[in-house]
Amino acid sequence: MTGDAPLLTMAQLADLLGYRGRQRGRRALRLCEAASGQRGTPLRFRNGRRWFVSRESIQSLLSSEFSLADRVEDMERAVRDLRMRIEHLEAAGPL
Repeated sequence: MTGDAPLLTMAQLADLLGYRGRQRGRRALRLCEAASGQRGTPLRFRNGRRWFVSRESIQSLLSSEFSLADRVEDMERAVRDLRMRIEHLEAAGPL
């Protein structure tokens, strides 16, 4: 399937969004779940072991109205920063 296909897997959606790394499919799935909660309707569906998302849903995810991709990246960056702070505090020892 390509970016022009009517249905994409989560890994293909992740590639389309520019996600990298082992967890890129999971990030795309979390993005769809967040968008589903915001819209009140599911964006993805399951067929067997694979999750799919429709082209229409992809367009709504990429629209500026939702801008969820940016929010997900911001939250992930905040989590990484907190982990680094925790590691730094643990390395410093007890107060």
